[in-house]
Amino acid sequence: MGWVTTAVSGVAATVGVTTLVFGLQSGASGDGSAEVWIDGPLAEAQLVPGEIIVSAHATADDEIDGLVLSVDGEEVATTTDLERSGKLVYATFEWEAPEGEHILVVSQDGGDGAESRERLVYVGTPSDPVPVEKPSDKPSEKPSEKPSESATPSESATPSESATPTEPTPEPKPTQKPKPEPKPKPFIEAADFETYPPVLYAFNCGYTVGVQAEVINATSVTVIINGTNKRFAMTADGTRWYALMPSGFDADEVGDHTVTVKATGPGGSSSIPIGTLTVKLNCPKD
Repeated sequence: MGWVTTAVSGVAATVGVTTLVFGLQSGASGDGSAEVWIDGPLAEAQLVPGEIIVSAHATADDEIDGLVLSVDGEEVATTTDLERSGKLVYATFEWEAPEGEHILVVSQDGGDGAESRERLVYVGTPSDPVPVEKPSDKPSEKPSEKPSESATPSESATPSESATPTEPTPEPKPTQKPKPEPKPKPFIEAADFETYPPVLYAFNCGYTVGVQAEVINATSVTVIINGTNKRFAMTADGTRWYALMPSGFDADEVGDHTVTVKATGPGGSSSIPIGTLTVKLNCPKD
């Protein structure tokens, strides 16, 4: 079960939901306007033909009545059975996927604006591999010429008895170790704040902001609040990572700060900025 943290009447509240909110797009709107996200399957995923579960979520200032799934321009499913957490709504669709390349589009029904999100996926096996070229039937070398018959040795010449020379033992060639294959670099497929607007306070008064990410090939993932000494280690559930950032900053750290998610693994490290966090001096009155 995933967890979504929202601020209710100025106090942090944690609500359990069935669908984890991952696969978010960087740069999601933080001004309260309508937004739609496709959480699964991932972009350009290779899927097996048959029933596919498509998950999505959306947010808007006005209440959203439902979410609609379209495939290749044709509406295939609509659901009004939405899970809700504040202004966020969550839904899943069942899609009978045929082989081929498809564009999934999830759009909102109701709510302010008319937002949608699309994603490209592949259903079926990849293209056939390039056939290996067969070796040529022609011989690589010309046959050696027939040796000429040697002359019969003279009977008068008697060879002297001598020791048979010993052939030298060839020295073994050093075995070359194969070069190790390079390990893949961590890849951050998506990362974002869990709630908007992301605001924390100098005093530790119970307000928190969650951060979540979809990362592969990583052994550790960290949230970095630039311009402060704050670093928060993310916890993993497969390729999904999560961290909760609490209030409690120095007075000189009040203001806007860029937040970065950094992933580290055997193949190196990578990072992306996810947006701006505002640190305010005084906690709001409840």
